[in-house]
Amino acid sequence: TFSNGNRTVAITSGNDDVVVSSIPIPLTGKWAFKVNYDSGSSGLVGVIPIDAAFQGGTGGVSVAHDQFYYSLDTGNTYQNEGAPTSSGFSTLSAGTDDLEVFVDMDAGTINFSKNGGAKEGSTALTDTSRQYLFSLSSESGSAACAFTIDNDFTPSDTDFLPLNTVNLPEIEIGQGGDGTSATDHFDI
Repeated sequence: TFSNGNRTVAITSGNDDVVVSSIPIPLTGKWAFKVNYDSGSSGLVGVIPIDAAFQGGTGGVSVAHDQFYYSLDTGNTYQNEGAPTSSGFSTLSAGTDDLEVFVDMDAGTINFSKNGGAKEGSTALTDTSRQYLFSLSSESGSAACAFTIDNDFTPSDTDFLPLNTVNLPEIEIGQGGDGTSATDHFDI
């Protein structure tokens, strides 16, 4: 369920949903995303390749997704389902804490930061030629959780830009050459 101008998402008990950003992470650069962990348990925050995010009938976390995520309740990081890739990091308390996700497409890494603290859970992305989306989900179909996306923040690591329309490259309309600028208009 979405609310608050589509910035708040609630994943209900009994659903194995993955909610993804509407803006893909560019293939180059350093990008950040921040969520507030509002309520519930078993929340997961991370990235998923755009082609895997929209596969019909494959909700939740699976090997097929090539997903990288942080378990808010355990402090473990994962690639796909199964055993954690790293463990022993900060856990988050619902209603109190937030999580920043840092994706460095140039270095091919993803890191996480609780409440603007030190980065944790550094993991190498397996394929930086794939375009990723930030993702929110629940670790278990039996758990409910809610998140609010903070798209107007300054990342704690200022080498990264928040993933929002203000920071994206200018859209080029047209084919080849210099193309047509997104600020051009066409009188008909």
